[in-house]
Amino acid sequence: MESTSGERSENIHEDQGIPKVILPADFNKCSRTDLVVLISRMLVSLIAINENSATKKSDDQITLTRYHSKIPPNISIFNYFIRLTKFSSLEHCVLMTSLYYIDLLQTVYPDFTLNSLTAHRFLLTATTVATKGLCDSFSTNAHYAKVGGVRCHELNILENDFFKESKLQNHSAGS
Repeated sequence: MESTSGERSENIHEDQGIPKVILPADFNKCSRTDLVVLISRMLVSLIAINENSATKKSDDQITLTRYHSKIPPNISIFNYFIRLTKFSSLEHCVLMTSLYYIDLLQTVYPDFTLNSLTAHRFLLTATTVATKGLCDSFSTNAHYAKVGGVRCHELNILENDFFKESKLQNHSAGS
């Protein structure tokens, strides 16, 4: 018997170790951990959809981006996001802005697709950029790179690439 898409989605989340939470009606009262759970569930589902559609389009070649890892990291999206949030003290606005950055990057950078090879570097870059743009105090790239498990030089390149790609959208929007 085939499972429904809701059951498949639930199994994906259970495999990733993402807990279930009940969110308050007023999202302003959500804890950071609840937001991380919510966003992680969304990211895991999006990754599963993207990877499923990529396997159906096997005749297309995948274009590698700066966000691609050689192999998927050993840490789940949920645990990685918890790590970033805990050791970089990410605020609510940074967590929510990372969602917007997914849409932005996929819109202006057609070669970028959120998948198991790109999600971790993307989350690190998105939260780094969002923190610098939205928060009065933030850490150095060396700190974010250490927390994210990449070299500082690599994070600098990812951040520059993100700005370059998002600037293209801002430029074309003004035309």
